Amino acid sequence: MVSKLETAQAQFALDLLRTASKGDENCFLSPVSISVALAMTYAGAADNTKLQMNQVMFN
Repeated sequence: MVSKLETAQAQFALDLLRTASKGDENCFLSPVSISVALAMTYAGAADNTKLQMNQVMFN
């Protein structure tokens, strides 16, 4: 059974690739690394920054 986290990670990876790629050019990135970096940033954020990140990442 696929968890909500796995589904969200897959959707994030696809959205990120669609945003980062340009036409027929090759694009190499690590969605997992970017997700981990965002999670660490979110964990250390406070006040308005945390609120803004929450709105973008979870809504």
